[in-house]
Amino acid sequence: TQAPNEIRAPLVTLRSANGSSLGWVSEFTWYDPELESIGGIFAPPYSTLPPESMQLLVAPDESIELSVADSPFPVTAMSIDLYPAEENIATPTDPAGNPLTTTFAFVPQTEPVLSDLFTSAPASVANGLPLGRYIAEIRVDWTLPADVAAQVQRPVYVICIAVIEIA
Repeated sequence: TQAPNEIRAPLVTLRSANGSSLGWVSEFTWYDPELESIGGIFAPPYSTLPPESMQLLVAPDESIELSVADSPFPVTAMSIDLYPAEENIATPTDPAGNPLTTTFAFVPQTEPVLSDLFTSAPASVANGLPLGRYIAEIRVDWTLPADVAAQVQRPVYVICIAVIEIA
């Protein structure tokens, strides 16, 4: 449960004409006002994938809207990187090659096929991608009070996207 005045990552949503999908938080920290320090850190070297039922369906050349809700502070920047899913899903391993989990996860292994940076929310992302499955990695920057800024990292979100022909 969230304590009063506790700082947690805001909600991120991608929307298309066919629906919306909430960002799956893959990395974040939050601030605990009672401890006056970090209340928790979640920063694995990979991002778990959201359930397939949360996949956003997008038509070719359709713009996608990126929005941020319930941000405790003003959003100053957002970035989105789209990666081809097939080349960037793997079983995560540690530096020695030992599996960290038995499930597949988003592990960036190629350059993104689309990158964009925005200074406010909501923002429109031009698609223009060929048919296929993609993983969106979204980062959100926000203005924080000086005593908290060093303690809270920007959150990272993952959303699966399928660019398909829609009748």
